[in-house]
Amino acid sequence: MPNIMALKNIAAALFAALAVAACSDTREAEPLDRLNGVVGKVNGVLISRLHVGGSDGAGFRYDCYPHGCGGTGQGFLFAPAEISRWLFEDGVTQVREIEGLEVVESVPDDGGWRAYGAWMDHSAAFLSRYGNDGFFIASSFGSGYGVPYPAEGSATWRGAMVGVDVVTADRYAGSASLEATFGEGQGMEVAFTGIANVETGASREDIVFSDLADVGIYDGGRFFGHSGHDDFDQAPVYIDGRFFGPDRAEAAGVFGYNELVGAFGARKRE
Repeated sequence: MPNIMALKNIAAALFAALAVAACSDTREAEPLDRLNGVVGKVNGVLISRLHVGGSDGAGFRYDCYPHGCGGTGQGFLFAPAEISRWLFEDGVTQVREIEGLEVVESVPDDGGWRAYGAWMDHSAAFLSRYGNDGFFIASSFGSGYGVPYPAEGSATWRGAMVGVDVVTADRYAGSASLEATFGEGQGMEVAFTGIANVETGASREDIVFSDLADVGIYDGGRFFGHSGHDDFDQAPVYIDGRFFGPDRAEAAGVFGYNELVGAFGARKRE
């Protein structure tokens, strides 16, 4: 695992590169300023497994340093500022709006996509594609998590999910719904509905996380669950998320559902 100083140096270099680029072209400054506001204050990062050519590559990291995450086995490193840099270099293309979230993508000169997802005021959720060989990872990051849960009551969040089939490389998008109950018998249900292929519009079955070894919610603003393997790191079905912003205003995280890996973000509804 890279040490904290190395991660800080990498993040600082990425920020510096972005700042230099911003001085020469301000066309995309406004939307990127919003994302950089999240990246600049990031204190929680989650990433999925790194999927390489349809198989699992680097180790699954569900608890990371503030400035990035390191994979095992292949020296893989993810830093949130990388998403900012890609969106600036490639330009921001809005793909669609889902439950009030603008889903955007970054498309480099080779015509493929590098980043696909959405950001909010305090958090962001993206898929990343590395090169043309099918290296995929899902990530979420944000600021202001760790607020204790209330003693009782319930809350709802609505937003979007994005996913990629790591075997076919097809991308998907749909709605995300989170329902939390606090206090005695506290629990969590996360549902992804209306999932459709980005290119063809073909639908995919809904995904509901409810009884996966219990989707637990824990003080510190985290919720997760898994199924199919006793070890979370090896489970083919999993969800791992955190609440971000004041009073848990937003939720973001990553998930795996067999061959589909993805990320989600949602805003709290009153």
